[in-house]
Amino acid sequence: MANFAPGAHFETANVRNLLRASGVEISEAMCLGIGGGIAAGYQYCPSVQSYETLDYSGVQLVPRVKLMTTNGAWYRDTFARLGLEMDVRESTGKKAAAANLIAGLDAGKIVVAWTTPAGLAHSLSWTSTCGMYTVLVHSVSADTVTYSDHVSVRKMDLTEFNAARERVCSFKNRTLTVNVSKIAEKQWKSAVMAGLRETAGDFEKPRLGTFNLPGLKEGVGLVNGKNKRSWPVVFPGRNILLPMRDIYESIELGTGAGLMRPLYAAFLDEASALLGRPELGAVAESYKGLAKQWTEFAEFILPKPFAETKKAMKKLANGDLSQKEKLAALRKEPFPWDAAKIESFVAEAADRMGALYERELAVSKELAAAAGK
Repeated sequence: MANFAPGAHFETANVRNLLRASGVEISEAMCLGIGGGIAAGYQYCPSVQSYETLDYSGVQLVPRVKLMTTNGAWYRDTFARLGLEMDVRESTGKKAAAANLIAGLDAGKIVVAWTTPAGLAHSLSWTSTCGMYTVLVHSVSADTVTYSDHVSVRKMDLTEFNAARERVCSFKNRTLTVNVSKIAEKQWKSAVMAGLRETAGDFEKPRLGTFNLPGLKEGVGLVNGKNKRSWPVVFPGRNILLPMRDIYESIELGTGAGLMRPLYAAFLDEASALLGRPELGAVAESYKGLAKQWTEFAEFILPKPFAETKKAMKKLANGDLSQKEKLAALRKEPFPWDAAKIESFVAEAADRMGALYERELAVSKELAAAAGK
């Protein structure tokens, strides 16, 4: 794919690459902003602890709006706001699902396909994609599919790819194609305002509290508490490394770093210029500061004694799937902290996350004022 470029996040990069391949120049930051923007939530899915073969915590920080939606709202809202026509197809039948994919390709389109992350996503934990993964399908030839995400263009056995499409029933083998046309300046401005107001509105009154500031506030108490869902209770001893790794990943990997705040700040700078609103540029500076604070927290949450783990996670995020074996081996090595160190660590982690919650709350109010919400 000539117009493919790596990106920060799989869905924002997918939108950018699809539009650019159709002649519409757009930044990944603009895709994030128009699509709904950022959030700041905390999720813990306890059911993952029942799967003995899985080596992750079910804990993550939620970086953006619509991360959890299974109805395709991320793509549908983005393209609808830009005034572009879409063709969304679903089928529970294997033959119809394959036909829908081929029909889009035969029409000369790049096809967005919904899959599960297994075998496709370059992530350690399924929570970084919430068990959902979308890719751009460029071609199908014989028994091979060529697809891309934010990391690279890759090939995969078609049978294996189809199995990934079928694995989660809520997707119903969903595909989406777009009729891309020239976008007028008025439409750009309308799309940007819609995205801004969605972000500000979700901070103010989240549709799902867990996935925005109320969830983050609750999460502070779960990092260091006596609740049955708290880290010291669920992840005793060496198992504390599981949420440490997963929190680091959700902040720094597959997000563009800093819990997507650098990418959103870039959107606000673009929006400020497009709309003639310097106040958005001021909010962008606040988010740049938050980005730095989140990255500092990520470095704290996975510190020097776990440098090899961090190194392997970064390589995995950049496309080296062999690092999953490396990470499994690292988990078996002696744990460097005693009980007293773990206790002091989770106490400080909760304090730091609490400070970040307060700062996120304050900046969200700046955004609401600048967006006219």
